[in-house]
Formats: sequence, structure tokens, C-alpha cells
Amino acid sequence: MMANMNRITLVGTVQGGMTMTATSKGELKARIRVSTVHRWKNADEDILHTETDLHTVIGIGNMAKRIRDFSFDGHLVLIEGRLRMRKWATYEDTGAGERPEIVVSTFQDLGVGPSECSPQDNEVDHEINSDTLDRAR
Repeated sequence: MMANMNRITLVGTVQGGMTMTATSKGELKARIRVSTVHRWKNADEDILHTETDLHTVIGIGNMAKRIRDFSFDGHLVLIEGRLRMRKWATYEDTGAGERPEIVVSTFQDLGVGPSECSPQDNEVDHEINSDTLDRAR
């Protein structure tokens, strides 16, 4: 009998800003969004199709610090981790919601991605994100 495995490997582009918060135990928690793109052509038509997915990526503790220091909008990143479902109760008793998140165990910045963002933009984003971290402490 084979054991269950919960492992994700994702290569994608960081989209938008980072959110820094603290867990109930006081550990830092970083949340970013990473996009992946799938492109294909059907055999019977010569049209290029594109499908983009956004993934929520979570780092806790030291991994949150690594994401804070090395995550820049538009950069290509390699992420390894596990998949978990974040669940919450909705307001006004309309039920519950859930969404998949990737909890990071390995994070590596692979450099500028297809958006070709400028280094100046990254420095500004990094300063804003450092301020956000200070407020979360």
C-alpha cells in the first residue's frame, strides 16, 4: 500500500503585493499570489489558447521572512510546499467558504519574469513591504 503524499511544486510569477500578518501564536505569516500560465493549440485549429491561474502562497515563521526579503512583483519564483484548504464562515450565516493555499517549505526567486519589471519598481515594493512587516510585529 502506498502512503499518501501532499506535495506541490510550482513555478510562476509573483502578482501584486504581499500581505504580512501574525498567526495566533505570534509567528510571522506572509501571503503572496503567484500566477501560472498554460498555453496550447488544439489539433483542429491554429489558435493559441491561454489559461492563467492565480495561486495563494503562504509562508510562516522563517519562510515568511524569506518571502518578504526575496519576493518581488513580476519575478519568477520556484515554490515547493503542501496544499491545504483554508476554510472560513461567511458573514450573515450564508454558509462557509474555502480555497486552496500552498504552504511553502522551499522558496527561490528565479529572477525577473515575463513582465520585465524594472529594478526601481522592485525597490519601492520592497520598502513598502518592509513597512508592512514592521506594523505586523
